[in-house]
Amino acid sequence: MLPGLTGCVPIAETPLVVTVRGVSYPSDLTDGQWALLEPVFNVPGKRGRKRADDLRTVVDAMLYIAQTGCQWRYLPESFGPWTRVCSQFRRWSRNGTWARALTVLHAAARQAVTSGGDAVDARHRHAPRPRRVQWRSDLP
Repeated sequence: MLPGLTGCVPIAETPLVVTVRGVSYPSDLTDGQWALLEPVFNVPGKRGRKRADDLRTVVDAMLYIAQTGCQWRYLPESFGPWTRVCSQFRRWSRNGTWARALTVLHAAARQAVTSGGDAVDARHRHAPRPRRVQWRSDLP
C-alpha cells in the first residue's frame, strides 16, 4: 500500500481485449437469411459490384447497432471501421435499399405463413378472440 493512503484498494490491471474478425454475435444473419437478402444489397452500382463478404459484415454491423442500441463510434472493431458502416447505412436509407430488403422479408414471411411453416403465426391465428363487453342499459 502506498504511504499516506489509507482505505484505498489497489485496482488490478485488466488485460487488453483484442477483437478479431470472424467474431459472431446473436444479431448476425444466418447463411439462409443472407442468401435471401444478398441480391438486394449486392446490386451493381456506378462503380461496379461490391464484395459480398464485406457487405454481409456491414449488414451484420447494422443489425448489431439496431439490436444493442450502441452508438456508431462504439461499434466493435470486428465489423470494420464504423464510418464505413454508417455511411453505407445512410446511402441505403436514401436510395431505397432498406425498403426493398423489407419488401423481400415481408414476402418471405407471408410465404412461410401460407405454407404453414411458421408456428408463431399459426399460434396467433388460432388465439381466442377477446370477449365483447356487454353494456347494461339499466345503469344511470
